[in-house]
Amino acid sequence: MDSLGIFFYLVTVIVTLAPSQSQYVQYILGLAWPFPLTLVSGALAAAAIGFAVGLITFTKLRSDYLAMVLFSLGLVSYDLITNDGAIFNGAQGLSGVQPPLQSLLGLDFNSYTVFFVGLSGVVMLGCWFVANRICNSALGRALRAMRDDIDVAEALGKNTFRLRMIAFVLGVGFAGIAGGLTVEFVTAFNTTGWSSTATFTIWAALLVGGRANNWGSILGSLFVPILLFEGSRLIPPIPGLPYFVFGGRFIVVGALIILVLWFRPQGILPEPKRRFYELPASIDVLRGVAHEST
Repeated sequence: MDSLGIFFYLVTVIVTLAPSQSQYVQYILGLAWPFPLTLVSGALAAAAIGFAVGLITFTKLRSDYLAMVLFSLGLVSYDLITNDGAIFNGAQGLSGVQPPLQSLLGLDFNSYTVFFVGLSGVVMLGCWFVANRICNSALGRALRAMRDDIDVAEALGKNTFRLRMIAFVLGVGFAGIAGGLTVEFVTAFNTTGWSSTATFTIWAALLVGGRANNWGSILGSLFVPILLFEGSRLIPPIPGLPYFVFGGRFIVVGALIILVLWFRPQGILPEPKRRFYELPASIDVLRGVAHEST
């Protein structure tokens, strides 16, 4: 799913930009839509792509085989976008994206950065609320049952193909929202901006923070991408070793993953244990059960 993330970024770009006026910059659509339609379009495009990929892969594949196919599809999409300049301007990428509401607010760069952080926080809280509602619903319980043992879930009558499709489409939809916010802040994107490093960073954040826990995902995102990767940019370069800090953060994250897997494989914030209490049976019910047993 992460390897297909370039689609989510670029869809937001082409619905934000106006039609191209240069023969050297080519891309499809160019709708010049305002915010938040651009963000919604990126999420819907991501969900549509996820639905199509799920129809192809989920009918036959599971586990490692599914991961191999999704990774291969990511490589194919990368090569397609890079080499076909008529879709998203090829390897040169696209730029000139208007940040959301900047022209309306008239803020300078520093003030707008603070505003965008708040806007992203509001969007994140909305996604977190939806994810929590799903997690605590009957759908969430079915998804956890399928995750723990898909064969048992199928034996109990659960449509695991439908459940996997729902989980995948929701996941890429959230990724589409994140990709849309990212590209609208940096105002440009090309295929070289999405590499295995980005996938590794996201994977490390989820693993360290805690899988199957929304709070753990937030903690991991704050700790790995922001504190370790972005925070390390504030460290001055070491004389004679200009790339030591850049490479050192990958060493630190790699060591952190090893330590987490060794001492706390469930992550810093593990999945909360869910307990279900039985209601005490009434006297009439107990009498009925005793009568049937005799």
